[in-house]
Amino acid sequence: TFRISSLIIDLEGNPVADEAHAHDFCRLVRHSSNNQDFYQKIIDQTLSFPDQSKVVFFRHPFFEEMLFAFIPIVIHGKHLASWISGQVLEKELSDEKVLEYQKKLNIPFEEFTGALQTVPFFAEEEFKKIHFFLNESIQTLSYFGCRCHDLSEKNIENQKLIEIENRKLKENEEKQNILLKKLEESNAELKQFAYAASHDLKEPLRMINNFLRLIQRHIDKTYGKDSKLDEFSF
Repeated sequence: TFRISSLIIDLEGNPVADEAHAHDFCRLVRHSSNNQDFYQKIIDQTLSFPDQSKVVFFRHPFFEEMLFAFIPIVIHGKHLASWISGQVLEKELSDEKVLEYQKKLNIPFEEFTGALQTVPFFAEEEFKKIHFFLNESIQTLSYFGCRCHDLSEKNIENQKLIEIENRKLKENEEKQNILLKKLEESNAELKQFAYAASHDLKEPLRMINNFLRLIQRHIDKTYGKDSKLDEFSF
């Protein structure tokens, strides 16, 4: 585990998350009146770098032995935030250097030296290796984060399209049910009409049939079984 002080800031230099692994010296120096301009200069300088995909290393202007790293956070090719990490010592300070830096920052000596003991030590090469790795990890996470976001947006869009199609299917189903109901009603009316028509036609046919029988009996009684009248038989 690398317990290196780090802070994520936006393009205006405002923190967007709580500082991680901040040691006493980090907090003490940051709030020193003689050190305020340093952080803004770091921000202005790093945000002006032409290549916002690479990690940049620099040193504190008051502490030549103190290392910092700037890692850009790029999403969809756009620089959205920055990760400033470091405030570690490359080597132990001599008593003369401690006294020199304490006077520059105008911090009480005991408080300054006590906080200085909380600063971790890293060789410059090791410090750079760690941050090259962190930069690659951040860029990879940013890429996959973008891909997940894009897929999520696509999934939401597809879900909306599915909901629209489902609504259309439901509307068509409702229209179909209405048509089926009308067809059933029409068939019922047709069946009723056919029954009524059939009933109404039976009575005239019975009357015609009875009338024909009367004619047949009349012919038989009047003319007998004359073969010439067979063609009129019913």
